[in-house]
Amino acid sequence: PAAQPARRAAANAQVPPPAAPPEALGEGFTTARDTLAGATPPAAVARDWAVVTTYLTMIADEVEATGTRDTGELSRAIDRVGRRIDTAALTSSSRAVTEYFRAGCAR
Repeated sequence: PAAQPARRAAANAQVPPPAAPPEALGEGFTTARDTLAGATPPAAVARDWAVVTTYLTMIADEVEATGTRDTGELSRAIDRVGRRIDTAALTSSSRAVTEYFRAGCAR
């Protein structure tokens, strides 16, 4: 499905190369948010997709509001959002979407 490349692109965007400038981290989150929000997920994983998209949106919005000039403040902003995120739900939903695509779009 068309959503599979979006999921892969979003995942890749969140992991900039080690030598990448701090701006790459911020761009990674915003690219991931925009990519997932712009794709229509398969019905079988729509709920999990929404969970992942919601949390990525929270992070990306905070990154945009903070900016990437001050890497210390950017790190603190991401940490603040991280405390509001249900990490278990994000991990579970992300895993469910990934496994769905790995299984050839089957549950």
